[in-house]
Amino acid sequence: MQEKTSEIKSLMDIGQVAAYINLSTSRIYKMVAKKEIPHIRVATKILFDKVDIESWLNQRKISVRKTKRA
Repeated sequence: MQEKTSEIKSLMDIGQVAAYINLSTSRIYKMVAKKEIPHIRVATKILFDKVDIESWLNQRKISVRKTKRA
């Protein structure tokens, strides 16, 4: 039972995920409609797994090129 409780606690709603990644709720709704962000639909509710969001963000990370200094 402990495992299920921790899984449920890692779920976020639209407002929570918007705050977490610093985007507007309207932008999150648009991303959901375009299937650009991982989400879960339960009836009319849209939920986001925090682990999935963190993984999704890490996949979009851009590496910085190291430059040589003269």
